[in-house]
Order: sequence, then structure tokens, then C-alpha cells
Amino acid sequence: MKINELLLSDPAHRLHASLPEMDPLTEEDALQEAQVLDVRYDALAGVVGIIFELRQALQLQEANTGVLVACGVHTLTWEGLARARR
Repeated sequence: MKINELLLSDPAHRLHASLPEMDPLTEEDALQEAQVLDVRYDALAGVVGIIFELRQALQLQEANTGVLVACGVHTLTWEGLARARR
């Protein structure tokens, strides 16, 4: 399965989704030490998908990968430190 397939509104694509041991959207520091692997934004549909690497996450021990899909997104911004370049 590809991340673009998860952005589709068809609920059949979510049949294999499992529930995490804690809710990373409401529990403080649930995604501590998790890494963002990929972000996809479908501007026409207003859907954002984020894939997380969870093997190093301190609070989520039962999964290797996490996917967060948000619908109805109007604006997406990204901030981060500039990387050193040659």
C-alpha cells in the first residue's frame, strides 16, 4: 500500500488499521522520538497524510509505523531548522 492510497476517502483502505496503545493526538509526548518520514498534501481534496517511524518512539512500543490522515485541511505549513549544505 502507498501513502496516496490512504488519502482516498474510501473507508475500505482503513480495514487493516489498528488502535495505538495511546492516542498521539491527545496524550502529551506520545510521539516523542518519532520521526516524520513523509508528508503528502492533496490540495484539491484538502487531505494531509503523514507517515511516522515509530521504532524509536518512547511511548508507542507496539508499532513500527504510524499514519495520520487529516481531512478538511485548508492550510499546511512546515517549519524547521535549516540544514547545512555543501
